Amino acid sequence: MKDIYFTLIIPTFNRPEQLTRCLQSLLDQTYANWQAIVVNDGSSSSYEILERFWQDNRISYIHLENNLGVNNARNHALTKIKTKQNNYICFIDDDEHFIKSALEIAYNIINENYYKWLVLQCFLNNNKTTYMSKNGYLDYIDDYLYGKNLKKDATHFIRADIASQAYFSRFVKNGEEWIYFSEIARHTKFWASSIPVKYNIHQE
Repeated sequence: MKDIYFTLIIPTFNRPEQLTRCLQSLLDQTYANWQAIVVNDGSSSSYEILERFWQDNRISYIHLENNLGVNNARNHALTKIKTKQNNYICFIDDDEHFIKSALEIAYNIINENYYKWLVLQCFLNNNKTTYMSKNGYLDYIDDYLYGKNLKKDATHFIRADIASQAYFSRFVKNGEEWIYFSEIARHTKFWASSIPVKYNIHQE
């Protein structure tokens, strides 16, 4: 059994209530070997209701002065990660949250074959799940971006030494994760497993 460590990167902007639910889902995890890097992207809203979470030494809180977008916030967190091979990065938004066994499920799958990049399903707004036509190795470009084997949002766990080889586009302020994942796809395929572990309840 390998000792796997998860780093959750969580950008947030003016959504303290949603972030409360997200962080509570981390504290409720059945697998405890994790840390979270929360990057507040220059919010004008008060985050005082989250003070109790900052007392947990697994959660780091960074408040940026200026609102430069989610991509900048994620990149800022990426510069803080440790790139050991047993450390895995997962990006989660402030309006998303995990099921209690999410990290334990990821750990068990990764530990079996030490996958470099694991993709699991999500529960989506309309109570459906990420469309995934099959389990197994898939290519991000052929099967996800342009293909039909995987559609909608998914949950990505990427080995830190690979995740740190790319950054989100600084020319795009919001989203466009495909640019980042396309860079990661130059280094490895991902293993897909049709197990939903995260709720995506996206806000405006």
